Amino acid sequence: MLLTSTYLWIDDTLSIPLESITELTTTKRGGSIQFWDAIAGVDMEFHFTLPGFLRPRMGVVSDFLREIAQQRERQSGPLAPNRHTSAPSPLSQIDSCEECGSNGTDAYTFSTFRFIGIAPVAYSYQLTPQRFVLCREHARDRAHRVNVRNALFGYLGFPGFLAAPWYIVRNLRELRGHNLLTVDLILKSVLLTVILPLGCVAFLLFLFARWAATV
Repeated sequence: MLLTSTYLWIDDTLSIPLESITELTTTKRGGSIQFWDAIAGVDMEFHFTLPGFLRPRMGVVSDFLREIAQQRERQSGPLAPNRHTSAPSPLSQIDSCEECGSNGTDAYTFSTFRFIGIAPVAYSYQLTPQRFVLCREHARDRAHRVNVRNALFGYLGFPGFLAAPWYIVRNLRELRGHNLLTVDLILKSVLLTVILPLGCVAFLLFLFARWAATV
């Protein structure tokens, strides 16, 4: 992570404006950063965990979080948990589909889940509920794309591969609440939540068996 005068950079693609950070917490194995996503209109939380051999240096985490808090206070005042939650999301003002611009839209919330590592040793995860204003056709398409990302990046550790199917199913339930769930989406989700992870496990067992045979 990299701290600048206005942003906290998690990696090359994810940055958090300091003014949107609402709470910083030190945990037993790492830390937690809570912030307000003004575009999606939701509170979000980023967790990070130190590998076991670095945990004796947990003071470094405390110092870094304190530096973030001080930089944020210099920029826009002290931390204020949930101070933005009553603010309306910009999406609530949109009445046309984000994808095609057509009318007859509705608001949908789909969750993206990413997990890597082995808990509680060393792991990182991100849960991002996002709100979209979409027509019926593009709501189905967006739900499927989010579920594909969950399948690609949610199974990369334990217990991520147990949680990822739940978020895939939850996105389907969002469609069902709008009477948009179709048989083809259900079949695609069976592939993502059952066949794909079982295939990954079978492949890993195959590699392990081959390795064990050479030892």
